Amino acid sequence: MNKIFKFMMAAVMMMAMVGFVACKKDDDKKSDDSQQQETYEESTSFEIIHNGQAVAAGATVEHTFTAEELDIDDADVALYVKNKTDNTLQRVYKVELAEGPSSMERAPICYGQCTDRFLPYTSEAVNLAPGTDNTAIQIHLYPSSHGSAHTGTYKVTIGNGTNLEDPQVCFVKFNW
Repeated sequence: MNKIFKFMMAAVMMMAMVGFVACKKDDDKKSDDSQQQETYEESTSFEIIHNGQAVAAGATVEHTFTAEELDIDDADVALYVKNKTDNTLQRVYKVELAEGPSSMERAPICYGQCTDRFLPYTSEAVNLAPGTDNTAIQIHLYPSSHGSAHTGTYKVTIGNGTNLEDPQVCFVKFNW
C-alpha cells in the first residue's frame, strides 16, 4: 500500500510540474511580444537620411514597387548617414532580416559596390567626418527571388565602431 501511495504522489507531482511549465511558457510568449514593440532612442552621433529627410529612431522606410520596378525585377532603398558630431567617427552598419521569407536572409547590399550578403551582415568600419556621407548604403530586393511572398522588412543599425555604440536604428520595408 505504501508503494502505491508513493507512486500516486509521484504521478501527482509530475502533473503539477507539467502545469507549471505550461504557465511559464505563456509568460515567455507575452515577453516576446513586448520585445517586438521595442522603442529606440535617437543617436547623438548619427542620423539616417532617406529621400532628403531624417528618419526617426525605430521608424520604417516603406518602399512599394512601381510597375517599372516589377518589370525589371529590382528596387532599392538608399540610406545616407550623417555624422552629427564635430569628430571623425568609425561608422559601422548592420543589416538584419526583421520579417519576411527566409530567402531574404541573403540580400544585395551596396556601399560603393554591390555584393550579395548573408544576413545578419555587419560592415567594416569606415571613417566618417562630420557631415553627410556622399555614398549611400543601398539595399536591393529582387521580387522573383522570394516566391509567393509580397513583403519583407530589414532592420538597419548604424553605430560607432565594431560595438555599434550610440546606434541609430531604422527599418526598411519592401512591398511588391
